[in-house]
Amino acid sequence: MKVERKKISAEVRRHVRQRCHFGCVICGLPLYEYDHMFDYAVTGTHKEEELTLLCDRHHSEKTKKLLPRETVIAANKAPFNKTHDVSEPYGFHFSGSRCEFVLGGNNRFLASKARLVPILVNGDEVLVFDFRDGHLLLSAMIRDRNGQKILSIEENELTYSSGTWDIDFVGRELTLRNGLRDFQFQATFETPGRVVVSRLDIRYGDVRVYVDPKGIHVRGPGERSRDLSSVTMLGGFEHAVVLDSHGVRAAGLIL
Repeated sequence: MKVERKKISAEVRRHVRQRCHFGCVICGLPLYEYDHMFDYAVTGTHKEEELTLLCDRHHSEKTKKLLPRETVIAANKAPFNKTHDVSEPYGFHFSGSRCEFVLGGNNRFLASKARLVPILVNGDEVLVFDFRDGHLLLSAMIRDRNGQKILSIEENELTYSSGTWDIDFVGRELTLRNGLRDFQFQATFETPGRVVVSRLDIRYGDVRVYVDPKGIHVRGPGERSRDLSSVTMLGGFEHAVVLDSHGVRAAGLIL
């Protein structure tokens, strides 16, 4: 009778990610797998101190014994990203002429062969799809609550700060947290041209703009509150939703 392999607990996975600075300990790539430095078939346990992060290539090399266990153990003690301010870049494969952002589960913004910024907040373009020279390029800038850049996508190239509290990149979904259950950014990247943002938290002055599964929300001083849900905008603008930004042309909705 085959015994079902136990799953690694969420807490253990998070501690391993934090210790390895959210990337392969060999090369720093943010796409990784959890590796048992000592074979699970022998130990039968998911001890935090025996787990590390390896990208698909280095995990495969270790399994095939092309990458010595001793090299992995040494890298686990001094992960690649620990010695760098930012992670090793990862390149997305967006392409084609059509693009779409989904924010908050049911707010859809679409464009074809045109630049698309779903939300412009205080003059800051947080997310951008750009169509240039026949190429579809995704850019994003996510800052912490002190205004420091913690995650960047520049023309399909992802990097992030290795000092972030937690970043989890599983399958197509990337989740960035400031603390336990404190979401800063969560998005699913669906090639060739779609990004679904389920969590986003932006703060400036006494204003907070956030995205959750129910929609887009604005909270500020006094009675300033706005909630957007079930909005669909198709082309004809560069900036879809604009908040506290001046001199903007071709805006879909100004709050």
